Amino acid sequence: MTARTLARTLAEIAAERAQDPQAAPLSAPLQDLIDRAQVEDPEAPPIRAIDRRTLHRHLRELSNTGE
Repeated sequence: MTARTLARTLAEIAAERAQDPQAAPLSAPLQDLIDRAQVEDPEAPPIRAIDRRTLHRHLRELSNTGE
């Protein structure tokens, strides 16, 4: 799985999370990653590999729905 594909998967999770009115806004680094992953331009710079620590941080953030 490429970093772009992984970021797009995180974007899908974020879209589901956005339906919860109590969910806090996403952090700037996660929102930036999601925004860059959605770019379809083949000339867009590649997304760097997402290390395990960062992935876990993003997943924790996405799982925190404010409940």
